[in-house]
Amino acid sequence: MFRSAPFRITDTLVGDSDGLYHPALFNDRLVLGLKGIMAEAELHILRARLEGGIRNKAARGELRRGLPVGFVWGEQDGEVRFHPDEPMVHTMHSVFAKFRENGVVG
Repeated sequence: MFRSAPFRITDTLVGDSDGLYHPALFNDRLVLGLKGIMAEAELHILRARLEGGIRNKAARGELRRGLPVGFVWGEQDGEVRFHPDEPMVHTMHSVFAKFRENGVVG
């Protein structure tokens, strides 16, 4: 039986729940390639469904994303509050005060 160079030494087999495959054999490579393409297509479909769910949630006004450092979500829908940590709140107020004063921070 002919085997390509990379698999001559180790005679590696690839297995899954459907069977064992030898990557040096044409038919086995064909099956493994098709399985890879199908898995990639499945990931694409799942990602599209997830993105659709995110868009629907945003349209309903229920989408919450991560907030910048120093802010937390409040009790009411869409309410943004300062972080409960006092030193952080003091720093944030200082940054905003500098911005109001100079027009820039830094």
